[in-house]
This record gives sequence, structure tokens and C-alpha cells, in this order.
Amino acid sequence: MEHSQNSFSVSFFLKVGKNQKGSEHSGQSKMLYCRIKCNGEPVEFSLKKSVMSNVWKLANGRNAPVSPTARDLKLYLDRVRAKIIKSYDDFILSGRQFNAEMLKMKFFGIDVTQHRFCELIEFHNETCGLEEGTLKNYRTTFTYVKNFLKSRHSQDVLLTEVDYSFLLKLVTYITQHPIQPEKPVTNNGLMKHIERLKKIGNLAVKLKWLRESPFKDFKLHLEETTPTFLNEIQLATIEELNLKNPMLQLVRDIFVFSCYVGPHYGDTIAINKTDLTIGFDGELWLRIQREKNTQPALVPLLPKAIKIIENYKDDERALNRGSVFPYVSNKTVNDKLKIISELAGLPFGLSFKAARHTFGTTVTLSNNVPIETVSKMMGHRKLSTTQIYARVIASKVSNDMQKLKKTLDEKNKQSTVA
Repeated sequence: MEHSQNSFSVSFFLKVGKNQKGSEHSGQSKMLYCRIKCNGEPVEFSLKKSVMSNVWKLANGRNAPVSPTARDLKLYLDRVRAKIIKSYDDFILSGRQFNAEMLKMKFFGIDVTQHRFCELIEFHNETCGLEEGTLKNYRTTFTYVKNFLKSRHSQDVLLTEVDYSFLLKLVTYITQHPIQPEKPVTNNGLMKHIERLKKIGNLAVKLKWLRESPFKDFKLHLEETTPTFLNEIQLATIEELNLKNPMLQLVRDIFVFSCYVGPHYGDTIAINKTDLTIGFDGELWLRIQREKNTQPALVPLLPKAIKIIENYKDDERALNRGSVFPYVSNKTVNDKLKIISELAGLPFGLSFKAARHTFGTTVTLSNNVPIETVSKMMGHRKLSTTQIYARVIASKVSNDMQKLKKTLDEKNKQSTVA
């Protein structure tokens, strides 16, 4: 449904939400979105309203909807459209420059004349459309900003007051006042906060709230880190642990499953039986949409992963969720993994991230699976992300060089014979 006037338009569409798998059927609901296009630049946002697909078709048809629900939806869309068109007309009459983002802000009731730092961050977090796993990191950065302002006896500050000096003091505060005192902020953790603030600063420029971002001169200095992963012996040790505690058994099984498949905790715990499919080769595959970046991944399941799935096929906790595994919170998983790592005699404490790293190193790359294939199965958007794992496998480097030596020896022999 669309309204157009010169280079301005308002339209609505349905979109399958994160937790709405299987919504292709007409009887299922989808999230209602609005798209505003102004001077060729579109902006989309959720109207926080779930709509049945069949009702949408009735409300969006040419004929007057006969269903009361469809009529109500059509009236609602008319009201939304009218509100946005009024904002557009107000901007035109005022002679001020504006864009689709500013029209969206006015729809949400945000004043576009006097803008503040916390207001900008709140607007970003409410409208950015990021997945929860990423959005929670922005909330953590926002918590640091609010704590910093509180230490200065303030609740907010005008964007025009956010200069380089202000940001240097904020960075120092983050370093010296970690939210969890027992977990100091690392250099790379600090860089992540700055990276998020830079993106938010760029948003202020796009919204025409600022001429330039106050964060533009901040340089990111990420330190190269070595991902923690298990070698073959350590992985086998954990697999063979005789665990009496049912929760430890469950956490160990979920962790080992990820070691042989590669998903993050959030993706692993959310796997449904509908995500399992028989591939073209007649084998069982896992089709998964990464929570972090919505990048799809298709992974053929190894026998050990299939065996773990079989162990929970009749588990009532999983059946009630419609999932492959019973639910366990992220905190519980990582707490129990610390115990498991002690029982296994590991020289380091485990976190769930080590499972994904183990898949990328010990299980795949160390066994000569091509890095392009590993990258695809892990859902990486860039091959360079997967190359981090390749750099840390000394055994693979050694094996590759041994192969090279043999190849060169053969060439030298052939050259000598010739």
C-alpha cells in the first residue's frame, strides 16, 4: 500500500520476524513494516504490530475489506500514512532540509531540533533493526555512557557538547570503571565500544543532527588475539568424561555438538527439528540462520553430532520447545563448562565460544577441509574471518610444508632425470 508525491512515498509490507519460522503460510502472522522513501533514500522500520497474512491480503486489496479485522488494519495504515504525510508537509512548509530518517523520527515523536547524546543512542537502539545478540552490546555501551554522565552529575548532554575531549574522558571512564569489576575491559573490548560509538556518530550525521561525527578522529587499535580451542586429545577427553550430574551432561553434549557443527550458543540452543533436512546426498544436514548476522549456513552433520541429537529426540524439555535440545541459559552453560574443563584437566577455562573455534580449527581445517568450505559452514561473510583460525594451527602449517617439500623433491628428481 503506497502513497506518492513527487520524490516522497509511504508504503507498508510484511516481514517474517526472527521467531516466526514457517510464516510462509497464509494462516501465520508476520511483522508489519513501514517504508518511507524521500529523495530516493528509503528507510524501513517495524510498526511493532503482528498481522495475519490472509488479513493483510484483504486490507491491501482493491475492494473494500469485508472482514472487520481487515477494516481495522486498513484504518490503522491510513492513520500511520496520514501522520507521516503531515510531517512531510510540515517540513515542506518550513523550508527546512529533511530526509526519510527525520520523517521516521517525527513519526516516533522525537524532536528534530534540539538533540542530545543519550537521545541519539536510544534512537539508534530502537530503530537499528539489529539482532538481539548484537543489540545487547550496544546497550552495554549505552550503560557506560549513562554511568559516565552520572559521574558528572548529568543525565544527558547536547550533541554539540560532545567533542573530542569529552570522548577521551568517556574512554578513560570505561577503562577505569568496568560494569563487572571482576572483568576488566580489555583493549579490544574498549575498541568495540568505540566502534559502536563511531557508528552512532555517523548516524547523527546522516540524520543531519550534526555536520560531522565527533568520533571521526578516533582510531581503532585492535590487538591480534588467538582463539581458544580444543585439540583432538582435549576434545576426546571431554567427550569421554563420565558425568553423573544431568545438567553437566546436557551442557557437555551441547558443547560437543557445536564442536562438530560450529554454531554459536544462541544458534545452537535455538535449533528446531525443522532445521534438520536430508540433503541431495541422502545425508542429514543442518540449515541454520546465524543470530549474529543473519548469514545462512548449511552444514552436513557428522556422525557424532547426529548421535547427540538422537540422545535428546524423546526429551520432554526439548519436545515442549519444539527444539533439538532442552533450553539452558548462556550463563549456566558457561558456568558448567568451567567445571567440565576442571574435570577434564584442561589448562584453561572453557566458554562456549571454544566450541565454535574447535570446529573451525581441530575438526575442519586441521583435517584438510578447504578454508572456503569452512567459511561457508560457519556462516562467515568474509574469508578473512575464517583465516584467523588457519593462522593458529601450527600442525596444519607443518603438514602443508611437508607436502610442499615432497612436491619440490619430486620436481627435483624429475629435473635430474631429464
